[in-house]
Amino acid sequence: MNYSVKSTLNLIFISFLLSCSMASAVESPRMGIVISKTSYHLNEELQHIALGWGAVAHLAGIPYDCLFLADLTAKEMSKYDVIVLTQCSNVEKSLYKKVLKKIKTYLAQDGKNIIIDGPFAVFDEHGKERNPKKVEALLGTQYKGLKGDSTFRLEVSSNSHFISSPFELKQNITQPLAAAIHIQQFKQDSEVLLKSTNRVTEYPFLSVRQTNKNRLVLISDFSSKAGVSTFFRNDQPQGFYANQLYEVFVRSLQWALYGDIQTPFPTPQLSNANLTAIIRLDADGSQKLSVQKEATSYLVSIAQESGVQTVYGYVSDWAEKSGWENLAPLASKMEAFGNEIGTHSKTHGVTRNHQWEIEFGGAQRDIQNNLMKYGSDIGTVDFLINPGNTIPMEYYEEIAQRFSLYMTHGGGEQFVPLGYGNLTWFTGTHKDLAVLGDSPSPDYQWFYDSRWNYSTAQATSNEEAIFDHMFHSVGRGVVFNQMWHDYGITADLDVEPPRTQAMRENGTRIINKSNIAMYDGIRAKFATKDIYCPAPMDLANKLRLMANWDFQWTYDDNTITLELLLTDTDLVDYTGGMGINIENTSKYIQEVIINEEPHYAYQDRLVILPNLKAGKNVIQVFLGGNQSTEPHLTYISKRLASIEIVDNLLKFNTITKSKSRFSLFVDELGILLNADFQEWNRQGDKIVNAYVNSDRTIVLKTYPGSDFQLKYCNATVTDFNQDDMNVSMTLTSSTGDAHTVYFASSKSPKKVRFDDVSLPIETQGANYRVDLPRFDRPATLNIIYD
Repeated sequence: MNYSVKSTLNLIFISFLLSCSMASAVESPRMGIVISKTSYHLNEELQHIALGWGAVAHLAGIPYDCLFLADLTAKEMSKYDVIVLTQCSNVEKSLYKKVLKKIKTYLAQDGKNIIIDGPFAVFDEHGKERNPKKVEALLGTQYKGLKGDSTFRLEVSSNSHFISSPFELKQNITQPLAAAIHIQQFKQDSEVLLKSTNRVTEYPFLSVRQTNKNRLVLISDFSSKAGVSTFFRNDQPQGFYANQLYEVFVRSLQWALYGDIQTPFPTPQLSNANLTAIIRLDADGSQKLSVQKEATSYLVSIAQESGVQTVYGYVSDWAEKSGWENLAPLASKMEAFGNEIGTHSKTHGVTRNHQWEIEFGGAQRDIQNNLMKYGSDIGTVDFLINPGNTIPMEYYEEIAQRFSLYMTHGGGEQFVPLGYGNLTWFTGTHKDLAVLGDSPSPDYQWFYDSRWNYSTAQATSNEEAIFDHMFHSVGRGVVFNQMWHDYGITADLDVEPPRTQAMRENGTRIINKSNIAMYDGIRAKFATKDIYCPAPMDLANKLRLMANWDFQWTYDDNTITLELLLTDTDLVDYTGGMGINIENTSKYIQEVIINEEPHYAYQDRLVILPNLKAGKNVIQVFLGGNQSTEPHLTYISKRLASIEIVDNLLKFNTITKSKSRFSLFVDELGILLNADFQEWNRQGDKIVNAYVNSDRTIVLKTYPGSDFQLKYCNATVTDFNQDDMNVSMTLTSSTGDAHTVYFASSKSPKKVRFDDVSLPIETQGANYRVDLPRFDRPATLNIIYD
């Protein structure tokens, strides 16, 4: 071998060994997402981009605060390890010098980093372009103007950097752009990682620069009408795109915080699943009882089938026509399965008349009092679904002082497909508002928007592709929150928007006799994917936790130690079901200890949190070269209250009013007591998939070396015992239906008795099947071998 090549390989190997053993430590990472009020008032679309940075913060697992440019001059900024200046193109004259001075002071400190999204301080409050020399001197940036067109797309220009390392050189990160974007570049000492190019002309899109004190990321344009981050676009260039820009931005934020980190590091995650799903139902058909009955039945069946729950928003004045005495039983049924009754305002006119107390407070009182009058005590209406046009962010204080969770209106999701968080711009003293932007694309647009024209089959295909992209490619607990309407589910022609009716009549629109296939398609995704299915308040509180908790971590000798501080005692019961993802490693979790107690809920590289305690929680994660073989919970779709071993039995508690699904790794025979369904090793992975339909304590009994295997049981096992001659199970049925048991063993059973009744045994390959008769009381199944 050539000596120089051999020396290079030796250096690489030594560097690898050092990286495996080196220590890392980070204390209290926090980011500030900064917007300009002036820029916002000149362009209200900025609110969608601001929500988008909230989603990036959640995907990256970094606590954050929402700030205005004026806050930079008034607040101590040293608490922030990174600030994101998003779309702050307009800065008023009175603030300009103060902001630049504060940024200069901030950058004079070690480890204080900046992400600049879009042109910064290029214009004054009147839109007049200012001399850029002071900004260029401070940040080393240059604004080059609007460049490109719909022939351009974003491409990887370097993949030797932490941010772009997962991607291939020249890989397209986005679809063709819809329009030109604002181009920025560093003047010197920088590296361009992504470029906007049509393969003839190119411009920098994402660049990085590192000084001896700071790291800077320069992004030409997170999003505008160019739609650089979109997953679906109805405007040309039309279609679905597996856009990777959110992953790039997540890694940009991580690099700004941690640099070219060589060790594993922990990332808090909204849930332990790839995707977190909730349904929003705009009850624009509140005035028609038949529509309410059909929509309610459909959504309740989803909660029963998959556990995905709904915020159901009545338009309270319109609901009078359906009769509150008729709606009360429907509302009770919704809430019995963990769904929540919210409001879609009083008259659906709030975005026109700004009568906040009438539209919000009046709707709350109408719904609460009238449902209570007819026997449905739903408690406080804490959830608002945006009616009509998008409510401007400057009015968020009107929402925050009345509601806990706010679901925005569609409009921005085509060019900012993800947007959510504990977003407190314009909320005044009310700092706990949880905001959910729509996932692309609302059913209203697929089926009723005058600018759209899709068959149900086309809409279903596109929406399923969007869901799959979010589940498989975005991941990290990303929130799926598609806007649904009651009249869309029912395809009721008497309720659908007048514009669509007119289009039907003049033949300018595809006529869909039914839209249900799209809802059924997403419903099937809910039921068949390992997703997290929070109750609405569970999701709202998890969004608040992600923004406001504090943590620090160290890594040394294959061990991550995370200290997680919870100061809001009202939220500690909502950490269950969240995740701590271990990034930047190919190793596997071997063992987890939380607050000095062994913890048995984790995946290969993700810890599933139980409900934690107020104050400091210490989580230790031990990594190794092989997958863990101890029995442990690997997924849960609802809150995990606790998990522990008691008397050599693994026990855990889940909190739910609808279906809670979960999975455990069990190397040998493992029987789940109190599960309503269980199935083991169907895919040869030694995983038990199971569910319950209510709050439950589940117990895992293991039998190492047992020859018997319970492969499938859709009745509840409350007790299990075995010896060489007999297997005995006590079963219950919550439905009184017939049930089936599959099992395997090397010995052939001689007979099976169900209480005093002998049952036939059907042999299916290496498995045996026993069909049970209907029963509505505890019964014993005996499998007799001798």
